[in-house]
Amino acid sequence: TVSVLYWVAREPPHQECPMASSSLGDVGMTVRQAAEDLQRLKAAYANGDLAACDDALDALKKRLVFLPTFMDPRAESATRTQEVMLAREVLEHGVLVATKAQDVDQFESNFAMLRTYYEDLDGVEGVEPSERRLMVLGLNLLRLLVVQRMAEFHSALDTIPVADHKSMFIAMPIRLERYLMEGSYSRLLNARSEAPSNEFLPLVDKLRDTVRESIARCVPDTYVTLSLAEAQKLLMLSSAAEATTFGERREWVLKDGVFHFPQADDAAARKELNFKGLLTESLATAAQLQQVV
Repeated sequence: TVSVLYWVAREPPHQECPMASSSLGDVGMTVRQAAEDLQRLKAAYANGDLAACDDALDALKKRLVFLPTFMDPRAESATRTQEVMLAREVLEHGVLVATKAQDVDQFESNFAMLRTYYEDLDGVEGVEPSERRLMVLGLNLLRLLVVQRMAEFHSALDTIPVADHKSMFIAMPIRLERYLMEGSYSRLLNARSEAPSNEFLPLVDKLRDTVRESIARCVPDTYVTLSLAEAQKLLMLSSAAEATTFGERREWVLKDGVFHFPQADDAAARKELNFKGLLTESLATAAQLQQVV
């Protein structure tokens, strides 16, 4: 219910719902109109026009919430099959749009509702499994890695049949989770090459940023000085200029091509730190939750 309210609350308040004046009106006509809006959404998504996607999603929200089967796929309706398949595809595209925008909150809202259409279709005749299901489930696993909610990652993985773990969409986030637990951060930072489809790239990039930020948090506690070239290599940045900008955003002091960390100047009071161990500890709040499963 909270997800539905959040979803609908994002509508512009001045626009009137198309069903408000007709007390549900002709459900069949609403289904046809929503199907047209869905085609508009799919075209906008294919063109990478996120603003047009948001407009199309807003229009679809106003129609779908008045369908008898919305969020209740087993409800009685003369057009139940069409309604269920339509709502499922709209929510799937809502997930895909949120992924492309790297909006993990909107992703979560859409996915929370979409689960109903993946899990509660027993007895709903004529509704075939979605061809996007494994891709969306894999994207959700990747999202959970991005936000470092590891216990939820394992819980979500447990709901996916083991046979589906071989799917490229599920296998990829499983590998990334293993890299994270092993401390194989260089492999995580190069994970773009392992993406099973372009839909995964925005979240892979966001995960890479998460890992890079975790490494950066450890640097001042690990190094007294760090050359610009070493920082570029450590953080797997594409150029010295990018490494300079990265350090400046964190107020790292750069002198003559070397970063200096004043808080680490008292080397005598510090023990030499194992970088990998410290970084693992930085991310280990998530790693420790692995023991829950």
